[in-house]
Amino acid sequence: MGRIWPPCCLRIVSPVARTSPPRGVFPARLASIGIAVLRLDFTGLGHREGEFANTSFTSNVQDLIAAGQYLAGRNMAPSLLIGHSLGGAVVLRVRAGIPSAQAVATIGASADPGHVAHLFSDQIEGIRYKVQADVVPAGRIFQIGAKFVEDICQAALDDAIASLKAALLVLYAQDAGAGASAKIDQFHRRITLLGDLDEDQRARLLEIADKCPVHRTLEHTAVVVTELV
Repeated sequence: MGRIWPPCCLRIVSPVARTSPPRGVFPARLASIGIAVLRLDFTGLGHREGEFANTSFTSNVQDLIAAGQYLAGRNMAPSLLIGHSLGGAVVLRVRAGIPSAQAVATIGASADPGHVAHLFSDQIEGIRYKVQADVVPAGRIFQIGAKFVEDICQAALDDAIASLKAALLVLYAQDAGAGASAKIDQFHRRITLLGDLDEDQRARLLEIADKCPVHRTLEHTAVVVTELV
């Protein structure tokens, strides 16, 4: 029997989002509950080489499919796809090319890839005229080419979403203001304890339950209210 690998997740990081979770948060949290993660940066960004100005929405889709095929060839076919902002639009399109994916999660993503153009709308005509130009969405400088702009404006995800054939989770966070760290989401947990237990034993079992990896992952960004019954 060959080696048994843990469930695998393929995540693509957005280059142009105004707010983005720290790069190591998702991989670390997923790894803590036994899910292996491959994080893919857009070309020319993060730890990846190349020129972002030479990319397009379509080329990023192709890159992610290639990454999925690479994992599948090593018996680690991804079962979960996660994308943030423009990366969310990419994973919605990519699902058809990665049949092993059973679920797709998007974070702060638009169903219309062209929506990202509003971040540099005042420079669109200049980009088309000059072929490429420097833009500054989210306070970071990117060189964006005319090919990228034309591609995202023409991309449509209606058919991809309609034929997704996978569980879909769409996440958005309430804008709590710059620098805010308030926990907005709230989960209610009911734990049933059976047997003749005293208060110390019940407290000890609750302490053990709080160390559950899933609970700790949720508690990092949300309020978890527990009721013992």
